[in-house]
Amino acid sequence: MNEREFWEYAQIEEINEQVLRDDVLITVWCPTYNHENYIKETLDGFIAQETDFVFQVLIFDDASNDKTAEIVREYAKKYPDLFHVFLAGRNTFWHPDREKFTTSLLKRNLFGKYTAICEGDDCWIDPYKLQIQFDYLESHPACSLYMHNSLKINYLDGFKISTQNSYPCVDERDLSCEEVVMQYRCNPATSSMLFKKELFFIPGRLAGLQTIDYMVQLNCMVNGDVHYSNRIMSIYRFCTEGSYTKNFSKDKYFWYRFQMLQIIFLYQFDRHTLLKYHKWLAHRIQGRVFTLIDGFENCLEEHIEEFRQQGKSVSFENEDILRRLIVLDKQVKDGKFIRNELTEFMNQFQNVVIMGTGNYADKLSNQLEINHIDFCGYGVSKLDERREFRGKRVWQLDQIHKELSDVGVIVAIKPLNWNELTAALENAGINNYYCPFKL
Repeated sequence: MNEREFWEYAQIEEINEQVLRDDVLITVWCPTYNHENYIKETLDGFIAQETDFVFQVLIFDDASNDKTAEIVREYAKKYPDLFHVFLAGRNTFWHPDREKFTTSLLKRNLFGKYTAICEGDDCWIDPYKLQIQFDYLESHPACSLYMHNSLKINYLDGFKISTQNSYPCVDERDLSCEEVVMQYRCNPATSSMLFKKELFFIPGRLAGLQTIDYMVQLNCMVNGDVHYSNRIMSIYRFCTEGSYTKNFSKDKYFWYRFQMLQIIFLYQFDRHTLLKYHKWLAHRIQGRVFTLIDGFENCLEEHIEEFRQQGKSVSFENEDILRRLIVLDKQVKDGKFIRNELTEFMNQFQNVVIMGTGNYADKLSNQLEINHIDFCGYGVSKLDERREFRGKRVWQLDQIHKELSDVGVIVAIKPLNWNELTAALENAGINNYYCPFKL
């Protein structure tokens, strides 16, 4: 299906085409669907921006079945120089050509130097947001992305409000590549981002991957500095009706598909960047893999086959990823997740300690018990009052060497915390360690 055919399929109505001006410096991309309870606040946040430059707002309503399109239409007529609107008469979310259409639409209409994103259920609460971000990017040409703190409103948890993305900094600073890739403490809100327009488009981006915030962050990291401010200038709504996040809680397959596409994208991005960020991307992939496996009670192979049948293209390289996931899944569920490397490691030492007392340690312990493999007990790196876990002794990190000789440590924690813990082990004089949770 070519673009014209897709346009006809979606029955798209275009409003305020004349808003496309030569002097536009920022284009705001605002996708929306069934956001009638929030869209007015979103649009008012755009109108409230005080800038000394021209910006435009590009809105795409994906055939909302509530009053969202009606509200957007009213605002477009009232502010014809600000809003450029596309109203779809037919929903395109699961259409296989949606990615191509969206990319084409954006390439034609993202005018100016920079792009911002604000979905129809989020909003900007600082009238100087765009001006602050624009001034910084203009004065720091090496910077490709400016993100800021946001308030998160969690509708899944009874409208609980919390600070969304608190990196460990109070003052403004550039983030390291590791912080951008790993997102140790947060996932910066999409509504907080202003970036160079051309970095919206990632070469070879996987078709069908609807989430764009993390991809843009990675692409900006590769092509410049990523700047962060703790100033709260937007609201991020989590799990609102009709939102991407709400689908996670309602549809198991939707959640699975998201995780699967993220894993494939990260593999592809790792190769695209010639393994420059492999150390951190590998940890990120590991975390997604085990999240995926833990999330399914049934065989992963069945869900992967369902994934294929949805009409999504899977290349040969991705087939290899899928095969490895299937094997790993079967090993875990059949009680056979004991690698030769692990048993060889354990056989080298008189005493073996599992580092960790969480889900990963519990999973590994089950596997060892099923296979009748014994070990001394558990270790923890932080102060812990527990003396026992699963009927075995728990040692503090600094106690292991003092009380045990000829000891090897099996690291059973989330891959996200791998670097931090291995550094702590080495500082404590423990250099004999092994992590079995690797693809």
